[in-house]
Amino acid sequence: MWLDDLKALAYDVEDVLDEFDTEACRRSLVEGSGQTSTSKVRKLIPTFHSSGVMFNNKIGKKMKKITQALDAVVKRKSDLHLREGVGGVSTVNEERLTTSVDEFEVYGRNADKKEITQLLLSGEGHGSGHKVRVIPNVGMGGVGKTTLAQTIYNDKRVKDNFDIRVWVCVSDQFDLVGITRKIL
Repeated sequence: MWLDDLKALAYDVEDVLDEFDTEACRRSLVEGSGQTSTSKVRKLIPTFHSSGVMFNNKIGKKMKKITQALDAVVKRKSDLHLREGVGGVSTVNEERLTTSVDEFEVYGRNADKKEITQLLLSGEGHGSGHKVRVIPNVGMGGVGKTTLAQTIYNDKRVKDNFDIRVWVCVSDQFDLVGITRKIL
């Protein structure tokens, strides 16, 4: 159970970092592009502007809450007297095979499919141009992320637009080098 709590805390930290980044972007838009010499972090240092102080106070409270929760998780872990490296490690081949989407009808994702397919075909998105485009597909387990990705991957327009297509499934035990080798 402590491991699940630790994973939830990691998501909470990620949320705080996203908030931090969003606020930095918001502030840079508000201040205009005239001050390019200041960094994102510098813009987040508390000033006498009330919204900046309020944001920093809010983030500070969230970080304190996360730190307290992390301390509790660490204590629960130590109460279990777990030791690292004891008993060896068993690895399970976690190559996931996914069912072909063509076998069943997909409901309720038409708008998402249309939007993402348009992004792929238009060349927009993060890293458009000659770079690799990244279109995030994130969410809780069981909401249909893989199914959505497969329907787009198997779409005739997408197949016709890309000379090379690769389907990669990544598990929680993320190994960048191993995945890259399999792709290549």
